[in-house]
Amino acid sequence: IIEEVTCINFMCHTRLHVQLSPLINFVVGMNGSGKSAVLTAITLCLGGKASATNRGASLKSLIRGNEESAILTVRLKNEGSDAYQTDLYGDSIIVERHFSRSGSSGYRLKSSAGRTVSTKKGDVDDLIEYFNLQVDNPMNVLTQDAAKSFIRDSTPAEKYKFFYEGVQL
Repeated sequence: IIEEVTCINFMCHTRLHVQLSPLINFVVGMNGSGKSAVLTAITLCLGGKASATNRGASLKSLIRGNEESAILTVRLKNEGSDAYQTDLYGDSIIVERHFSRSGSSGYRLKSSAGRTVSTKKGDVDDLIEYFNLQVDNPMNVLTQDAAKSFIRDSTPAEKYKFFYEGVQL
């Protein structure tokens, strides 16, 4: 369960903090108000590539205006029998991704208390795999452009290809 998302200097937002409910969330607003930034931030913070979001070709193209860097943070619930390394992280895990116009990029995994546990991409990958978070799977994260194309233009063969990619056969 994603508990909250924070974006700093990302897309059209100087600072955006969104608390999410555990079941279903609706993000609504006018065109250009930054709704897609929430989904894009989740995708990028959890290991997705910028090009897969259809919002920018690279991370640096998603940095707001003339700012030099951006920070994305996603807080994941880490409770119950399926919790991940609770001795290290506690009842939530904070995944932070930072990147700059110069091309530098990195991750930080933090405990619920905000203590840095790791800065290794491999540890982020292990966490993502443990929770089976497939941000590159179109059945989990369906971008706006992919949804429009799927509804409007897809043939039966393309629908099958979408299904095939989604179930990862």
